[in-house]
Amino acid sequence: MHLIKDAYSQQDDNDKTLFFSVIIEQLKLTLSSKHIYSTEFLLLAAKFYFCYPAAYSFIRSSKILILPHPVYIKKLSNALKGPSSVSNNNHIMYLQKKNEMLSPNEKLICLLIDEIYVNPGLNYKGGKLLGKAENANQQANTIQAFMITSLFSKYKEIVALVPMKNQTADYLYCQTLKVLQMLNDCKYNVLCLISDNNRINRNIFTQMCQGNLVNCISNPVQPENKLFFLFDTVHLIKSVRNNWFNEKTIGQVLCFPSPDNSSKIFLAKLQDLKDIYETEKSNLIKNAPKLSQKVLYPTSFEKQNVLLALNIFHESNSAALAHEAGEKEKDTMGTKEFTDQFLKWWNIVNVKNSEKGKRLKNPFFTQLGVKIK
Repeated sequence: MHLIKDAYSQQDDNDKTLFFSVIIEQLKLTLSSKHIYSTEFLLLAAKFYFCYPAAYSFIRSSKILILPHPVYIKKLSNALKGPSSVSNNNHIMYLQKKNEMLSPNEKLICLLIDEIYVNPGLNYKGGKLLGKAENANQQANTIQAFMITSLFSKYKEIVALVPMKNQTADYLYCQTLKVLQMLNDCKYNVLCLISDNNRINRNIFTQMCQGNLVNCISNPVQPENKLFFLFDTVHLIKSVRNNWFNEKTIGQVLCFPSPDNSSKIFLAKLQDLKDIYETEKSNLIKNAPKLSQKVLYPTSFEKQNVLLALNIFHESNSAALAHEAGEKEKDTMGTKEFTDQFLKWWNIVNVKNSEKGKRLKNPFFTQLGVKIK
């Protein structure tokens, strides 16, 4: 009792008021045959459910407290409008409040642009009809997503999800400028735009650069700061893999210049990796353990898997190709050189900790002063 009394005495007035309101609410619910919840209690229950759903279900099933059913809470939350529009005032207020909780470094962000394909259809949810495109009087077939991520923390946030029909570069350019202005009004500092190398995304980057694509420009909404353009590295490596797999030549040969001498041409043969896989697939010990059926013969859905794409350029594959060239005297050095160059590039861009290079004793993991040789 003394511990409870001490803990109660340390609470501020707001906590005490909340405590008493919950107790009074529970007493009313216990004595009534029909459960009618107050607005304040529904808000409290919704916060509890969305933060700790497992604990909420346990307390409700154990009848420790009388709580609304999760389905009822979800129905109420469906009426709340999410970040479906760039000009959504409620979401803008949320971003402003969130910004006030961040440190100055955490407000330095990247804006990610991506397109999500959806099945066209209309849904009636929360008193609203959803599924209509914002750029046409038709059902949307894609969702244009804008997301921010902090450079110095794990903070991520969805800025807008815009239903679209037959996306165009001009419309996406206008939407991107609106998002940049909204983030500037919310006191975020956008350092760069990141997208895949889709044609429409390339076109809006070129449009922002006044027709000549460069790596950075003055920020349209913050002229004193630079705005950099980056293409998603993961998407680039998947694009290279897909182009290699789509080669129609015998052995699926991809020609590429030497990094040291542009006049010297190497031949990267996908068949070299397939031969290694076919030779070793039934072995317990393998020179190239990362090669598999899914890696070398992916379906359309499996081609979206980042790990499967990275396994094509794994260091064990490079060692296996060198072994094939040395022990079996096969011409696999062109494929090995191609694998090595992308492995070096991935080691350079895939660094989150400046000490990673020292820990792994690999100079390509250091962030400063590294060049592909």
